[in-house]
Amino acid sequence: MRTSYDDVDEAAIALNAPQPLSGMQDDQLSAATPLNHPILAPALIDRAAQMEILQRTLDAVRQGSGQCILLAGEAGIGKTRLVAEAKTYADRLRAIILQGYCFEI
Repeated sequence: MRTSYDDVDEAAIALNAPQPLSGMQDDQLSAATPLNHPILAPALIDRAAQMEILQRTLDAVRQGSGQCILLAGEAGIGKTRLVAEAKTYADRLRAIILQGYCFEI
């Protein structure tokens, strides 16, 4: 995945933004991107080691070794984004993904 772009229009097109963003006024920007679509940074930042572990685990699954991954951590540290990236990798491997959630009671 490409992580840098020459200008905002190029990035908007690559990220499937509804319309190019350059040259728009502030009030137009809020209407340009619907709030019901998540906004993700194009690059996963400072998670190479974790992604490598997840990719190796998924590769082991592909070779027939059953695995279970528990991802835990404080709120806001990027767990959901890391899982999204791992799911993208798993999808390329045509893996079946079972995902659960835990909530404090």
